[in-house]
Amino acid sequence: MDDTPILNEPWPPDLNPADVPFRKRTVTVLTRMGFFDDPTLFNTLTETEVLSWWNAGEKTVADIRLTGNAAIRRHHEEAAEHARLSADLATVAEEPWARHIWHRDPRFAAFVPKGDATVHDIVTTGSLSDKRVLWDNLDALRRAIDDQAARALGDAVAQYVQAISGQHGDRLEVLLARTGLNGQDPITGREAARRLNRSDARIQQIRDSLLRHRDRARPPEGVWMPQVVEAERDGWPEGYTGAGVEATRAFFGVVDDA
Repeated sequence: MDDTPILNEPWPPDLNPADVPFRKRTVTVLTRMGFFDDPTLFNTLTETEVLSWWNAGEKTVADIRLTGNAAIRRHHEEAAEHARLSADLATVAEEPWARHIWHRDPRFAAFVPKGDATVHDIVTTGSLSDKRVLWDNLDALRRAIDDQAARALGDAVAQYVQAISGQHGDRLEVLLARTGLNGQDPITGREAARRLNRSDARIQQIRDSLLRHRDRARPPEGVWMPQVVEAERDGWPEGYTGAGVEATRAFFGVVDDA
Protein backbone atom coordinates (compact mmCIF):
# COMPACT_ATOMS: atom_id res chain seq x y z
CA MET A 1 0.00 0.00 0.00
CA ASP A 2 1.06 3.57 -0.76
CA ASP A 3 1.04 6.30 1.87
CA THR A 4 1.74 9.14 -0.56
CA PRO A 5 -1.21 11.35 -1.58
CA ILE A 6 -3.33 9.82 -4.32
CA LEU A 7 -3.74 13.11 -6.15
CA ASN A 8 -0.77 14.78 -7.82
CA GLU A 9 -1.88 18.33 -6.94
CA PRO A 10 -4.00 20.02 -4.28
CA TRP A 11 -7.71 20.07 -4.96
CA PRO A 12 -8.67 23.44 -6.58
CA PRO A 13 -10.91 25.47 -4.24
CA ASP A 14 -13.32 26.30 -7.07
CA LEU A 15 -13.67 22.73 -8.35
CA ASN A 16 -16.85 21.10 -7.05
CA PRO A 17 -16.32 17.35 -6.47
CA ALA A 18 -19.95 16.83 -7.48
CA ASP A 19 -19.00 17.96 -11.00
CA VAL A 20 -16.30 15.30 -11.33
CA PRO A 21 -17.42 12.08 -13.08
CA PHE A 22 -16.42 9.63 -10.35
CA ARG A 23 -17.96 6.15 -10.40
CA LYS A 24 -21.24 5.83 -8.52
CA ARG A 25 -19.70 3.74 -5.73
CA THR A 26 -16.83 6.24 -5.39
CA VAL A 27 -19.34 9.08 -5.04
CA THR A 28 -21.17 7.17 -2.33
CA VAL A 29 -17.97 6.51 -0.38
CA LEU A 30 -16.60 10.04 -0.74
CA THR A 31 -19.92 11.53 0.29
CA ARG A 32 -20.07 9.31 3.38
CA MET A 33 -16.52 10.29 4.35
CA GLY A 34 -17.23 14.04 4.04
CA PHE A 35 -15.13 14.83 0.94
CA PHE A 36 -18.01 16.53 -0.85
CA ASP A 37 -18.45 18.85 2.12
CA ASP A 38 -14.73 19.52 2.58
CA PRO A 39 -12.72 18.92 -0.63
CA THR A 40 -9.46 19.84 1.17
CA LEU A 41 -9.55 16.30 2.54
CA PHE A 42 -8.40 15.16 -0.92
CA ASN A 43 -5.05 16.85 -0.37
CA THR A 44 -3.83 14.29 2.16
CA LEU A 45 -5.80 11.28 0.97
CA THR A 46 -3.70 8.12 0.58
CA GLU A 47 -4.31 4.65 -0.73
CA THR A 48 -3.95 3.27 2.78
CA GLU A 49 -6.73 5.54 4.03
CA VAL A 50 -9.12 4.64 1.21
CA LEU A 51 -8.58 0.91 1.68
CA SER A 52 -9.43 1.30 5.37
CA TRP A 53 -12.93 2.53 4.53
CA TRP A 54 -15.90 0.23 4.51
CA ASN A 55 -17.02 -0.81 1.01
CA ALA A 56 -13.93 0.72 -0.68
CA GLY A 57 -11.22 -1.16 -2.53
CA GLU A 58 -8.63 -0.98 -5.27
CA LYS A 59 -11.22 0.16 -7.84
CA THR A 60 -12.11 3.10 -5.63
CA VAL A 61 -8.45 4.03 -5.26
CA ALA A 62 -7.93 3.81 -9.03
CA ASP A 63 -11.04 5.87 -9.73
CA ILE A 64 -10.01 8.64 -7.35
CA ARG A 65 -6.48 8.67 -8.78
CA LEU A 66 -7.39 8.60 -12.49
CA THR A 67 -10.63 10.59 -12.47
CA GLY A 68 -9.52 13.04 -9.81
CA ASN A 69 -6.17 13.86 -11.41
CA ALA A 70 -7.80 14.20 -14.84
CA ALA A 71 -10.41 16.57 -13.40
CA ILE A 72 -7.77 18.73 -11.72
CA ARG A 73 -5.67 18.86 -14.87
CA ARG A 74 -8.70 19.76 -17.01
CA HIS A 75 -9.76 22.40 -14.47
CA HIS A 76 -6.37 24.09 -14.63
CA GLU A 77 -6.38 23.98 -18.44
CA GLU A 78 -9.84 25.55 -18.56
CA ALA A 79 -8.81 28.22 -16.07
CA ALA A 80 -5.75 29.09 -18.17
CA GLU A 81 -7.88 29.21 -21.31
CA HIS A 82 -10.43 31.44 -19.59
CA ALA A 83 -7.63 33.78 -18.54
CA ARG A 84 -6.46 34.03 -22.17
CA LEU A 85 -10.04 34.62 -23.31
CA SER A 86 -10.52 37.40 -20.77
CA ALA A 87 -7.24 39.07 -21.70
CA ASP A 88 -7.95 38.90 -25.45
CA LEU A 89 -11.49 40.22 -25.12
CA ALA A 90 -10.37 43.03 -22.82
CA THR A 91 -8.36 44.43 -25.73
CA VAL A 92 -11.35 44.04 -28.06
CA ALA A 93 -13.45 46.32 -25.87
CA GLU A 94 -11.05 49.16 -26.74
CA GLU A 95 -11.17 48.61 -30.51
CA PRO A 96 -12.82 51.46 -32.46
CA TRP A 97 -15.12 48.99 -34.23
CA ALA A 98 -16.36 47.16 -31.13
CA ARG A 99 -19.48 49.33 -30.69
CA HIS A 100 -20.31 49.26 -34.41
CA ILE A 101 -20.38 45.54 -35.21
CA TRP A 102 -23.07 43.02 -34.36
CA HIS A 103 -24.72 39.93 -35.77
CA ARG A 104 -27.26 41.89 -37.83
CA ASP A 105 -24.50 43.25 -40.06
CA PRO A 106 -24.24 40.50 -42.70
CA ARG A 107 -20.60 41.37 -43.41
CA PHE A 108 -19.66 40.07 -39.96
CA ALA A 109 -22.62 37.87 -38.96
CA ALA A 110 -20.63 34.64 -39.33
CA PHE A 111 -18.22 35.71 -36.59
CA VAL A 112 -20.53 37.30 -33.99
CA PRO A 113 -23.06 35.48 -31.74
CA LYS A 114 -26.71 35.89 -32.68
CA GLY A 115 -28.66 38.59 -30.90
CA ASP A 116 -28.83 42.35 -30.59
CA ALA A 117 -25.57 42.85 -28.69
CA THR A 118 -22.63 44.65 -30.25
CA VAL A 119 -19.14 43.22 -29.91
CA HIS A 120 -18.53 45.71 -27.11
CA ASP A 121 -21.67 44.57 -25.30
CA ILE A 122 -20.63 40.93 -25.60
CA VAL A 123 -17.11 41.39 -24.25
CA THR A 124 -18.22 43.62 -21.36
CA THR A 125 -21.57 42.19 -20.22
CA GLY A 126 -22.27 39.16 -22.41
CA SER A 127 -22.70 35.56 -21.34
CA LEU A 128 -19.69 33.28 -21.14
CA SER A 129 -21.03 31.21 -24.03
CA ASP A 130 -21.30 34.30 -26.28
CA LYS A 131 -17.83 35.44 -25.25
CA ARG A 132 -16.49 32.02 -26.15
CA VAL A 133 -18.12 32.10 -29.59
CA LEU A 134 -16.68 35.55 -30.24
CA TRP A 135 -13.24 34.50 -28.96
CA ASP A 136 -13.20 31.42 -31.17
CA ASN A 137 -13.99 33.61 -34.20
CA LEU A 138 -11.85 36.59 -33.24
CA ASP A 139 -9.04 36.05 -35.75
CA ALA A 140 -11.51 35.58 -38.61
CA LEU A 141 -13.46 38.65 -37.49
CA ARG A 142 -10.31 40.77 -37.46
CA ARG A 143 -9.44 39.58 -40.96
CA ALA A 144 -12.92 40.50 -42.20
CA ILE A 145 -12.62 43.93 -40.58
CA ASP A 146 -9.18 44.51 -42.09
CA ASP A 147 -10.44 43.42 -45.51
CA GLN A 148 -13.39 45.80 -45.28
CA ALA A 149 -11.27 48.69 -43.99
CA ALA A 150 -8.79 48.30 -46.87
CA ARG A 151 -11.46 48.96 -49.50
CA ALA A 152 -11.91 52.27 -51.25
CA LEU A 153 -15.00 54.23 -50.20
CA GLY A 154 -17.10 53.39 -53.25
CA ASP A 155 -16.20 49.70 -53.07
CA ALA A 156 -16.90 49.56 -49.33
CA VAL A 157 -20.31 51.21 -49.73
CA ALA A 158 -21.21 48.91 -52.62
CA GLN A 159 -20.15 45.88 -50.58
CA TYR A 160 -22.34 46.97 -47.68
CA VAL A 161 -25.38 47.73 -49.86
CA GLN A 162 -25.04 44.35 -51.57
CA ALA A 163 -24.71 42.58 -48.22
CA ILE A 164 -27.84 44.10 -46.66
CA SER A 165 -30.03 44.25 -49.78
CA GLY A 166 -29.10 41.04 -51.57
CA GLN A 167 -28.89 42.94 -54.86
CA HIS A 168 -25.95 42.36 -57.19
CA GLY A 169 -24.85 42.89 -60.76
CA ASP A 170 -26.92 45.38 -62.77
CA ARG A 171 -29.52 45.68 -60.00
CA LEU A 172 -26.86 46.71 -57.51
CA GLU A 173 -25.36 49.26 -59.89
CA VAL A 174 -28.75 50.80 -60.58
CA LEU A 175 -29.67 50.81 -56.90
CA LEU A 176 -26.45 52.66 -56.08
CA ALA A 177 -27.12 55.11 -58.90
CA ARG A 178 -30.73 55.65 -57.85
CA THR A 179 -29.75 56.41 -54.24
CA GLY A 180 -26.61 58.42 -55.02
CA LEU A 181 -24.52 55.94 -53.02
CA ASN A 182 -22.17 55.65 -56.00
CA GLY A 183 -21.11 59.22 -55.21
CA GLN A 184 -22.95 60.76 -58.16
CA ASP A 185 -26.17 62.75 -58.45
CA PRO A 186 -29.01 60.22 -58.02
CA ILE A 187 -30.73 59.15 -61.22
CA THR A 188 -34.51 59.37 -61.41
CA GLY A 189 -36.79 56.47 -60.70
CA ARG A 190 -37.85 56.51 -64.34
CA GLU A 191 -34.24 56.20 -65.52
CA ALA A 192 -33.62 53.36 -63.07
CA ALA A 193 -36.76 51.61 -64.31
CA ARG A 194 -35.62 52.00 -67.92
CA ARG A 195 -32.18 50.53 -67.20
CA LEU A 196 -33.63 47.44 -65.51
CA ASN A 197 -36.75 47.18 -67.65
CA ARG A 198 -38.90 47.41 -64.53
CA SER A 199 -41.76 49.65 -63.49
CA ASP A 200 -41.25 52.85 -61.50
CA ALA A 201 -43.21 51.24 -58.64
CA ARG A 202 -40.87 48.23 -58.59
CA ILE A 203 -37.82 50.48 -58.43
CA GLN A 204 -39.37 52.34 -55.50
CA GLN A 205 -40.02 49.03 -53.74
CA ILE A 206 -36.37 48.03 -54.14
CA ARG A 207 -35.21 51.40 -52.80
CA ASP A 208 -37.60 51.26 -49.83
CA SER A 209 -36.49 47.71 -49.07
CA LEU A 210 -32.86 48.85 -48.97
CA LEU A 211 -33.68 51.50 -46.37
CA ARG A 212 -35.58 48.99 -44.24
CA HIS A 213 -32.67 46.57 -44.36
CA ARG A 214 -30.28 49.41 -43.50
CA ASP A 215 -32.31 50.37 -40.44
CA ARG A 216 -32.45 46.77 -39.26
CA ALA A 217 -28.75 46.10 -39.84
CA ARG A 218 -27.48 49.35 -38.33
CA PRO A 219 -26.39 49.12 -34.65
CA PRO A 220 -27.34 51.93 -32.23
CA GLU A 221 -23.98 53.70 -32.55
CA GLY A 222 -23.78 53.40 -36.33
CA VAL A 223 -22.41 51.12 -39.04
CA TRP A 224 -18.73 50.26 -39.14
CA MET A 225 -17.74 52.24 -42.21
CA PRO A 226 -14.36 53.89 -41.51
CA GLN A 227 -14.13 55.13 -45.10
CA VAL A 228 -16.99 57.56 -44.46
CA VAL A 229 -15.31 58.78 -41.27
CA GLU A 230 -12.06 59.31 -43.20
CA ALA A 231 -13.87 61.13 -46.00
CA GLU A 232 -15.47 63.48 -43.47
CA ARG A 233 -12.10 64.12 -41.89
CA ASP A 234 -9.79 64.23 -44.91
CA GLY A 235 -12.09 65.15 -47.76
CA TRP A 236 -14.33 63.16 -50.09
CA PRO A 237 -12.78 61.33 -53.05
CA GLU A 238 -12.41 63.08 -56.36
CA GLY A 239 -15.49 62.59 -58.49
CA TYR A 240 -18.02 62.66 -55.67
CA THR A 241 -20.68 65.27 -56.36
CA GLY A 242 -22.34 67.33 -53.66
CA ALA A 243 -25.52 65.28 -53.99
CA GLY A 244 -23.50 62.05 -53.86
CA VAL A 245 -21.78 63.17 -50.67
CA GLU A 246 -25.07 64.14 -49.06
CA ALA A 247 -26.70 60.86 -50.06
CA THR A 248 -23.83 58.86 -48.57
CA ARG A 249 -23.74 60.96 -45.43
CA ALA A 250 -27.50 60.60 -44.94
CA PHE A 251 -27.45 56.85 -45.56
CA PHE A 252 -24.82 56.27 -42.89
CA GLY A 253 -26.30 58.74 -40.43
CA VAL A 254 -23.57 61.39 -40.50
CA VAL A 255 -24.80 64.52 -38.73
CA ASP A 256 -23.67 67.94 -39.95
CA ASP A 257 -22.61 69.87 -36.84
CA ALA A 258 -21.82 73.03 -38.75
